[in-house]
Amino acid sequence: MSDRPTSGPAPRYGEYAPIPEKIEAPAPPPADETPDTARQQMGAKPQRAWDRALTIGLLAVGAVNLFFSVPQFADFGDSLREVFTQNGFGTYTSDGLAGVLGAVAIVAQLVILSFTIFFARRNLAAGRISFWIPLVGAVLSLVVVTAVVLGAMLPDPALRAWFDAQMSAAMATQSTPTATP
Repeated sequence: MSDRPTSGPAPRYGEYAPIPEKIEAPAPPPADETPDTARQQMGAKPQRAWDRALTIGLLAVGAVNLFFSVPQFADFGDSLREVFTQNGFGTYTSDGLAGVLGAVAIVAQLVILSFTIFFARRNLAAGRISFWIPLVGAVLSLVVVTAVVLGAMLPDPALRAWFDAQMSAAMATQSTPTATP
């Protein structure tokens, strides 16, 4: 027994489909409907004003952060020298490394912000929630900048000498015997 209604050869693709005589265009929305209501009736995703505002605000914060960090990374050796002096680490001497890593930080932040803007704009245009994209971009930028700063600070001889002095002082206080009554 077959599950086809009739016996005989199997129908070809589209054989039972009716042939449309005329394709009708969808009627325009009535004048009293807003475009959002018409869009929702046609199945499009609704626009979220809070998401758009939050996404654009977070992207603006990222752009301002990049704008204010460029001078610090452009003169990264002087910035690190000031940090070392203020914290008592000695004098920063790895200016060549700081110059290269400062340029890497600027380019990396610019690339991350560009991709973040691209993907956020694409998601907003598609009507999807997008505020998380600038947050991911910020975390990624933070990881890259932290790696660059540590890469510039840790190889410096002044910081290593400061760590050695701190370790020697800590070992000296631990190795002195205390009298017990």
